[in-house]
Amino acid sequence: MNHAFALCVVTYRPEEHLKDRLLMAIEQGYSVYVFDNTPGGCNWMHLAGLKSAKWLGNGENVGLGKGLNQLLLTVQGDGFRGAFYVDQDTDFKENTLSWIDHFLDMHPEALFHWGALNFLYSGAFRECIERVHLMVSAGTLFNLGAMSVIGGHNTHWFLECVDYEWCGRALKAGYPLGVVRGCCGLDHERYQPISTVRWMGELRRYRLYPMRRSIQFVWGLFRLGNWGMVHGLREYAGACYRNMFTHLLDQLRAMVFSVLKWGRLIS
Repeated sequence: MNHAFALCVVTYRPEEHLKDRLLMAIEQGYSVYVFDNTPGGCNWMHLAGLKSAKWLGNGENVGLGKGLNQLLLTVQGDGFRGAFYVDQDTDFKENTLSWIDHFLDMHPEALFHWGALNFLYSGAFRECIERVHLMVSAGTLFNLGAMSVIGGHNTHWFLECVDYEWCGRALKAGYPLGVVRGCCGLDHERYQPISTVRWMGELRRYRLYPMRRSIQFVWGLFRLGNWGMVHGLREYAGACYRNMFTHLLDQLRAMVFSVLKWGRLIS
């Protein structure tokens, strides 16, 4: 079966549930590309059924940026116009990829006019594409034809803000970024380490990041916001600053919940 895009993922010590999703995509006729950052390589990369996937990597953890660049270049070299990237903890169902295929049929300009589209499960489906200034890499369909103008991901950013840095250069190059809501069966949170507490009679969800990772993320957003101001991308810069403060407030809330839960002051 011919599809406009291939499925891509960068892995690091992947869990078994990812294998099931990759097998499902292969059985549906989608081409699957995996860049494995696991030191020594993934222990199930040569299992029956997964051999048809294209495995990249050198047995070292080279970071998200290098992995993404190699994936996108390889997919483009194999003749695809788009690469749909998911994180290894992104959940999708049997009808998710076909849903995206159908959306591209309705919007043939998507892989020409837009630099990238981010597909979200949240919110009601709207046929129009919503313009944004920042998007995460998970759930993103990259326009491979635009990569020669925008360039690849900056490999100096090992993990945090790799995607946001690329967004700034995409906008600077004149390629808009868009969000498509209501994507069927797509879930970026199911396999993430989300904690819950009961606070003021309501169940609240939170995720506490390691301090070092939060510092890198906030510092990266601050630098990108300043870069956006210098280059006249004021809305992009504003989005970076807003995400910076939102993350700080969210992590403060998560720390309070964690301390209260540890002290058994909340359940």
